[in-house]
Amino acid sequence: SDKVGTSSICLNNLVYDFLAFKCLRRLFIENVILDSDHVTSLGTLRSTLEELSVKNCSIQEISRVLLCDTPHSSLDGVLANSPSLAWTNLKHLDLSENSLTGLDRSIRLATTLESLTINNNAINTLDNLTGLPRLRNLQLSNNKIKITQDLHTVLGQVTTIDLSYNKISSLQPFRKLYSLQSLKVNNNRIEELEDVYPVCSLPCLETLDLTNNKVTQQVDYRLKVFESMEQRCREVSLDGQIPSQPELDKVSVLMALRVTREKKNPISLFGNLPNSEQW
Repeated sequence: SDKVGTSSICLNNLVYDFLAFKCLRRLFIENVILDSDHVTSLGTLRSTLEELSVKNCSIQEISRVLLCDTPHSSLDGVLANSPSLAWTNLKHLDLSENSLTGLDRSIRLATTLESLTINNNAINTLDNLTGLPRLRNLQLSNNKIKITQDLHTVLGQVTTIDLSYNKISSLQPFRKLYSLQSLKVNNNRIEELEDVYPVCSLPCLETLDLTNNKVTQQVDYRLKVFESMEQRCREVSLDGQIPSQPELDKVSVLMALRVTREKKNPISLFGNLPNSEQW
């Protein structure tokens, strides 16, 4: 509510009308009161806008943004007429630093989304993401998310996920995300190696960040995680570092010892050791 210079103008009390911006492709809104009294005709951008960022606007529901100029008492009636309300070209949506506690169904009005960023909110669940078939990048750091259900039916096509600074205790729900390339879950509540192993066999995983989880204090933590990844471990960055050659050598030894311990045929190691190129 600070005034501009010596004038009586308060920036976050101004009225913004987008009726004249019919070809706008990128829009960044910050510290604005987002309601029909202060923001009008935002819906005229539904067919042109490709990138939308709304930060520090104290919004509590996504519908406050995607349906900001559409009066509604409940989402059911509005979404029944959703074709006319769809954001047909929106690829990137950033709603960071607000007061969101969840993802309401209005997010499905943006089926073309490729990147969704909602950092620094109070979200506790991952709902209503099944209607986003093009989503590849999901950023939800600094929330209150706990995950218990399998995510492959919700995020099966996503390649990059940032869930750092949340309340995640296991990576079991991520085990079938076969397209996943990067997973950041640093500063969560993961304590046991058994809660990490489920993602170690993901075929496309290139980056895994578990820093500042208690599991990193386990004896030989890095070696055991790399061992679970088998030959692919040399392609994976764990906590910002790819495995060193000494680590690869030790992982190969651990894998050989495991084969002996489990009385498996040693031939199963051929071509599967992380340093097999040297053997």
